[in-house]
Amino acid sequence: MTIDMTTGPPLRKIVRFSLPMMAGALFQQLYNIVDMMVVGNAIGSRALAAIGVTFSVTFLAMSLSIGLTTGFTAVVSQYFGAKDGAMVRRSVSASVWISFACAALLASAGIFGAEPLMRLLGTPDDIFFDAVLYLKICVGGSIGTVFFNSSAALLRAVGDSRTPLIFLVVASILSALLSLLFILVFGMGVAGAAFATVIAQCLSAAACVAFMVKNSKFSA
Repeated sequence: MTIDMTTGPPLRKIVRFSLPMMAGALFQQLYNIVDMMVVGNAIGSRALAAIGVTFSVTFLAMSLSIGLTTGFTAVVSQYFGAKDGAMVRRSVSASVWISFACAALLASAGIFGAEPLMRLLGTPDDIFFDAVLYLKICVGGSIGTVFFNSSAALLRAVGDSRTPLIFLVVASILSALLSLLFILVFGMGVAGAAFATVIAQCLSAAACVAFMVKNSKFSA
């Protein structure tokens, strides 16, 4: 699935490389949309409103994660193109520590800042508790989002933009199935939708990391 961007006609390769990235950006929005669809139909309008009011905050957290990890692509791709394996491994190692720090900051902001943020946004009292709960779980468990985007950025740096998309599609489907299970079977309400999202994101991140560990481009 790797595309060597240093040889051959550039336009065709750029198009082939960018299409999975654009599709992936759309699928990353599906987590929140799927939660809203399942909750709206299975629980009701108040639960739907509770998730909807958090969208701007969860989107901001995801955007910060994507923006940070995109920088990994720029650095690693230069060393990979220069055939400098030692610096590729060193850059990957640095990206892991940066990702841990980013995940810790986002988790802290989600856990301790959810209630103040919802009050600042003027969240109505009847949906306030559910909105805070959903935000605490989703942003507090953002380690999955951070490490998926980090792994995806590193894979793209070596010319593979399709593998992250495959894992993301599978995670989106899994998130929908888990939401139905947690809400309809276990009766977990808004928290069930949030946990489904976090679990799916963590599994997609784990799959990407496992793929990278076995990839000779990062270990050779």
